[in-house]
Amino acid sequence: MPRTGQRVPATWVAEVAGSVVGFVVVIDDEVEQIYVAAPARGTGVAGMLLDRAEDVIAAAGHGVAWLAVVAGTSGPAASTPGTAGSIAARSRTRRRPRSAR
Repeated sequence: MPRTGQRVPATWVAEVAGSVVGFVVVIDDEVEQIYVAAPARGTGVAGMLLDRAEDVIAAAGHGVAWLAVVAGTSGPAASTPGTAGSIAARSRTRRRPRSAR
């Protein structure tokens, strides 16, 4: 569990009505993990988490945000219109932080 504990300061959680519905982990210039619970998919939670990740990456001084996507992804990284949905077909993709768009 040491790796998990190291990720806590780099993790942001999405809540709806007091329940955790997703999270994103940012390490340096990379969105290392993103998860959205099935009931919250399609509600914009993934987009909000990716926006937060981009803001954190930009605030750390990185000009490019990285998101690795596994071929065959069927979760939020593949289905979030205007965010990760546009990059899901590539295995490693660069996204500019919102502040640089």
